[in-house]
Amino acid sequence: MAERRAAPGRRTPAPAPAVALMVALTVVGAVTGCSPASGGTVPGDPAPVAAVPSGPLDPDGASPGPVERLSRAADVLAAAGTSRVRTAVETASGGTRVVITGEGVFDHGSGVGELELTVPEAAGGRAPHDGPVITVFGPGEIYLRNRGGEVPPDTWVRVGTAGVPDGNLVTGGATDPATAAALLRGVTHAEDRGRVRADGDRLWHHRGTVDPVVAARAVRGLPEEGQFEAVAAGLAGREVTFEAWLDDEGLLRRITYRFGPTGTGADGPGRPAGPPRPADLVSTTELLDFGVPVEVRVPPEGEVADGTVAAR
Repeated sequence: MAERRAAPGRRTPAPAPAVALMVALTVVGAVTGCSPASGGTVPGDPAPVAAVPSGPLDPDGASPGPVERLSRAADVLAAAGTSRVRTAVETASGGTRVVITGEGVFDHGSGVGELELTVPEAAGGRAPHDGPVITVFGPGEIYLRNRGGEVPPDTWVRVGTAGVPDGNLVTGGATDPATAAALLRGVTHAEDRGRVRADGDRLWHHRGTVDPVVAARAVRGLPEEGQFEAVAAGLAGREVTFEAWLDDEGLLRRITYRFGPTGTGADGPGRPAGPPRPADLVSTTELLDFGVPVEVRVPPEGEVADGTVAAR
């Protein structure tokens, strides 16, 4: 199980270090002419197999529609226990394509996990010797170590996700599984794309559109409420499309989000889910090896400085 930090009284820190996270939507939105390709964002997209007419069945034998199936993904994932996680966030910086990759583990029931992010020199002002960025996720907050800049490498910086411009959906360089699944509560249009094969498993492929405002409404009263208010504000005016792969139990195995330029957001219930369109930023989260042991050390207060997010 993931080790959880108790909630002691917060100390009053020295002036908060400003943490310039890896990806900023305000910067990415200004990039033109170097969008990611319209196909898969990372190698190894599941291969299609023979299409079938409907998705997995409920226990009562009914086949829910894709919107209903996807909107349940966060609840199904929370009940699934633990897994390994792989992530990739692809964007552009100065006309250069940048991919930030991550690997780690996550306890979906507690919302606690850890990723080791590999950040290229073109992103975040990092030098070759800086090494990976360690990110620990907890409900409503993230902890960063080895971020570089003025922060000592042995110091963790804590940032509240509600204070990150996009709720840390992509700004930190990875979309954690809990956030990726919760955003599917805002699905406005989805369609079945048939079966695919991945790592020996047959998965259901879906494609569609999400509205972050709808997702924010769906989590009102839940711990994610503040985070998703920030998500909705940070993605205002952007079209957000997705491709998702679920198993027969409705368990999310892979999700790719494409964030269009400002001004592409749909005002209606969601445009038909045709082929993926070029996007400013693409984020993929993949889940595998469910049931693996997960022990995440949430940093103790003595190793933590509360931080703020610096705009780039």
